[in-house]
Amino acid sequence: MSTIASFYTTDLEATTALVLDRSGFLDSVTDAVNYEDKDNNAAKMVSILGTGAYFSILSVLLQDADATIRNKAFLALGNLIASDNDAVAKSAVKYAYNAISEMKNRRSPDIIHGLAYVLGNLAQYFARRGDHLAFPSAKPCYSSVVTRLAKEIVSADTPAKALRDLLWVFKHLKAPTAVDTQTLIAILKKKEKKTFKTALYLLGEQVSELDFASCKEESDFTLCEELYDYLSFAIDTEFKAPFNTLVEHLWILSNLLVEPGMGSKFFQDGVDYTYSLYEDVLTIIRLGENRRAIPEAVWVLANALHHVKDLSTLSHFQLTEVADVLRMFLSMDIGGAQVQREATATIARIEAEITARTAPVAEPETTTVYDDYNYDNYNDNNNYDEADFGPADMEIDEVFNYPCEIPCAPTTLPSLSIFNPPSAITLLQRKTVHEFTSETVYNLIRSVEANNLQFTPIPTGTTLTVEDLKALEQRGYSIVRGMVGINPAITVALYGTA
Repeated sequence: MSTIASFYTTDLEATTALVLDRSGFLDSVTDAVNYEDKDNNAAKMVSILGTGAYFSILSVLLQDADATIRNKAFLALGNLIASDNDAVAKSAVKYAYNAISEMKNRRSPDIIHGLAYVLGNLAQYFARRGDHLAFPSAKPCYSSVVTRLAKEIVSADTPAKALRDLLWVFKHLKAPTAVDTQTLIAILKKKEKKTFKTALYLLGEQVSELDFASCKEESDFTLCEELYDYLSFAIDTEFKAPFNTLVEHLWILSNLLVEPGMGSKFFQDGVDYTYSLYEDVLTIIRLGENRRAIPEAVWVLANALHHVKDLSTLSHFQLTEVADVLRMFLSMDIGGAQVQREATATIARIEAEITARTAPVAEPETTTVYDDYNYDNYNDNNNYDEADFGPADMEIDEVFNYPCEIPCAPTTLPSLSIFNPPSAITLLQRKTVHEFTSETVYNLIRSVEANNLQFTPIPTGTTLTVEDLKALEQRGYSIVRGMVGINPAITVALYGTA
């Protein structure tokens, strides 16, 4: 307000003002609370309002036919709840609680701002002083009722100012799950300054709740995917044009990846897509610029890897990439001891997996087995004459029992029409593992993986050394006519076709 209303220091003055000018009286109530710690007359007026008569009148004005009067009554009542005068605040809480509980038109658009303001102040009162101070003889359940009332009217379409007050209800009363997750995501996508941080806090609390069941049932998995998609967009946007909520988004992501299946999705997206959360998280650490966000990015990698059920589903390249980035983090000497221990433990787990993959496999003993011998091929000395033996001496159904060494029985391989062939990395890492020594090799192999394992043009200006060519060949890749791809001989050997 541009001017301060008059303060009424006697009951007669206040009653007269209320009768003659309801709007002016309500303005003076709001001003009195705002100035009660600075102006003695304001403090006297607040004390006078502590009687039940005035609160009864305010309760009636909340549903006045005049919209202006209704809104001013909500504002006055909300401010009285926040008064420094404990007696006045306690009375305001009781009357506000009863009036709102009995209100039939709580969802009416024209009172949404005032109602949200009163609920927000009730939540702050209960959070600061507790239910028992306002209602010492009653069971402490009033804060849960306030939460329910806020839940009834909150939505992504609620005006920003009212929505801010409603979100504060859930925050102050520690009830993050009272508001729907999809509603929070919709609010965050609007990027409204008044509501963004509170909504983000509530979303983070939801994901970190032990009973967050969105991913625990197959039918609810889409909710986790929706949240994952939102984080992909948000983190990518903040990474390119940093806001001050990148840390909070990474914190939420690290908790989300604990949910079943989300860790595997995180790493698989790093293979399937050129731009992904996986790449953004690695880049945040590699750049080393945002020292607050880097430890949270490390938690993302650690949680994701820890909750992948089978590490064999991750390529050797991806494992070594994560390990190298975590070593880079440890060299920065930032973050607390806990995250540094987690990074060290994650590196150890990766190294153990790589060592297990490269351990030599003992060759099985072989035994020559002959089925359906043709005794006509034994000579007079009872020595087997192999030269005289062949398919011509066997029945047609015996041809496929031709002598062989175990295990060398024919194996039926899936056709390319049913399964996509694995990458050359996956094929060759069972036999030998070579450390990447060139960023060029890294980029070329990633380009093949991103192109669905098809031959991919080598970017103009790429310089390949002899060592690079050897590294590619050892991994089962070929360079043909300026393109790089999986050596066709590998595909033929495994699938019978190129």
